[in-house]
Amino acid sequence: MWDSSRLTTAFGRAAETIAFTQGDIADCNQIAMFDPEFGQWHFVPMPFQFDGGGQPNSSTT
Repeated sequence: MWDSSRLTTAFGRAAETIAFTQGDIADCNQIAMFDPEFGQWHFVPMPFQFDGGGQPNSSTT
């Protein structure tokens, strides 16, 4: 179990290294997951894309 100092450090690293972009949800084909032990973001492909209304769409590109 992590103590509050280690959690705070991991949160700070995640917040410092995240980059935001703007776009339509239908363009999303990955999710970002932060690995607190390694201190890096990992991008994981989603098995589906969202349609313009934010609902999962089975037709991926």
